[in-house]
Amino acid sequence: MAVKRAASISLKNFSAAVERAAQLVAQKNQAQLTQGLHISPTIIGKVARPPDLAQAQKLASDLTNSLTRSGGPLAAAKATAEPAVLIRGGVIICGFIAPQLELRE
Repeated sequence: MAVKRAASISLKNFSAAVERAAQLVAQKNQAQLTQGLHISPTIIGKVARPPDLAQAQKLASDLTNSLTRSGGPLAAAKATAEPAVLIRGGVIICGFIAPQLELRE
């Protein structure tokens, strides 16, 4: 049985692509997303302040779609991502379940 290797992607390029996607998603949805990229073992995304859970889910879906569609960094790395929202300690992170990624400089 072949072991699936983690997709390799440049952290600098990935972070820049997330920032561009986040700006478009924030404008489209009239939402606030903080600067910086949140990376954890569970979720990769942006801290947001949506008015409700439905808006948080939409932000997560739009951000994920932007990064996985043709030409997006996750599509280029052949990584799959599932939209997700994490709410913990009053902080809301909108993004996607962390795929197996090898982040490099």
